[in-house]
Amino acid sequence: MTAQGLQALQSDGGLPRFPVLDDGRAKAVFVSPDDGSSSDLVVNALALPPGFLNPAHSHVPEELLIVLHGSGTVTIDEGAPMGITEGDLVVLPPILSHSLEAGAEASLLLLTVMAKTQNDSDKMNVG
Repeated sequence: MTAQGLQALQSDGGLPRFPVLDDGRAKAVFVSPDDGSSSDLVVNALALPPGFLNPAHSHVPEELLIVLHGSGTVTIDEGAPMGITEGDLVVLPPILSHSLEAGAEASLLLLTVMAKTQNDSDKMNVG
């Protein structure tokens, strides 16, 4: 994403103009079977405020994370946290727990891609 494109998404250099969830994350769904724009894929933009920890969780489909802006860490299956930064692509394996944490200096903006889960039993909360 170009700096100009990112600037168009952001409001005053902060979180993008996406709906803000109760926990402080901002999320926008771009593609989903729920709205008929895809038969199988879900594509979201997710913005985590500086220092935000998205707690450990897991789900049946694997997930791709594309870091569009900022930096942070991803932890997979209780392993060591791995640094992620703008331009990185992360493949999260199916079923293994994972968590994300935004860096302290700036929001972490991600594009996430995964297959649609068939039902709520495909989603597993870990932490």
